[in-house]
Amino acid sequence: MKDRIIGLLESYGKLIVISGIVIAALGLAVSYVFPNTVINTTDINVIEGSEFSIPLPPNSFVEYQCNSGTKPLNGIQVWISKQGAEFTDGKVIYEVYDSNGTLLGTGEQLLKDVDDPQYVYLPFTNMSECNGVLTIKFYFTGSENAYPALIANKEVEIKDEYASTSVNGKRIEGNLKSSYIYFYHTYPLVFDLKVMLAIFVSVFFTLESKKKQKVIKHYE
Repeated sequence: MKDRIIGLLESYGKLIVISGIVIAALGLAVSYVFPNTVINTTDINVIEGSEFSIPLPPNSFVEYQCNSGTKPLNGIQVWISKQGAEFTDGKVIYEVYDSNGTLLGTGEQLLKDVDDPQYVYLPFTNMSECNGVLTIKFYFTGSENAYPALIANKEVEIKDEYASTSVNGKRIEGNLKSSYIYFYHTYPLVFDLKVMLAIFVSVFFTLESKKKQKVIKHYE
């Protein structure tokens, strides 16, 4: 039985090892090409008790400055209030600018899809990389005779020391209630597949070395 197992390993060992190398390499490639995306929410200014509304009528705008550091910001959560009104085509438009005033991208949130009030996630999709010092500009468009508001509070000690909020270019006391949204990627089984690949490669070279030794002994 022992000799039979050894014989099978000698006959098919190389094929098994090569198959293992191929499977591990393909697994690594798939893991890197299709990573898992994990959402990380960082609460910046969410303390309750000192909230106030910032009305957003037509021809008015609110600007929120922040600093995401070196990490790309993938979106922001803010509180939107419909102030008891119903909307059909009304929407909050948001524009993201870098520290040089360059427009990185624009997004919108239809108010008919928002509860009253609601902590709304505004994604920075199809935008250039949004990192460092950013300015997010909010304004309202719609045919209704009503308009929404953004919710802020007067909390001073928040997690982004750079944060500031202004209305029509004038800085106000307090800041928008907000959370920053970051994405990061995880690569499932990468470590295990690397170990697996290393083992199979090691076994492959061991088998090749033994094969060469047998050939040398045969001709001695």
